[in-house]
Amino acid sequence: LDHEHYSIAAELLGMMNRKESAEAVLQKVRDLAGLTAPDQPIPSAHRYVAMMCILHLGARSFSHFL
Repeated sequence: LDHEHYSIAAELLGMMNRKESAEAVLQKVRDLAGLTAPDQPIPSAHRYVAMMCILHLGARSFSHFL
């Protein structure tokens, strides 16, 4: 709960559990990173957290993630 990226992970996991669109999740990552221009690269820490969320959900059952 006190990890610096906990709130980002919790928000992304919630969106993914609700099966929100990939575009919505990507936009949330960009918003959480404070990016304003679409051509700005997403910071590696935010990319890492997003990937770990995907892997966490997929580890339970790939078919349920779809």
